[in-house]
Amino acid sequence: MKGTKGSSSVAGTSPLTKEAYQQQQLDLLKEQSLPYAEDQKRYKQIMAE
Repeated sequence: MKGTKGSSSVAGTSPLTKEAYQQQQLDLLKEQSLPYAEDQKRYKQIMAE
């Protein structure tokens, strides 16, 4: 589930769009291997932002 917009590495200088920010957060979430319930909670928080 890679982002369709070019490179996945986001430069810290450019302000992220809401979508890019959410995608970045979701990528971090996937790397953390959290329990399912915690994962779902974080996911909902990210999408609510």
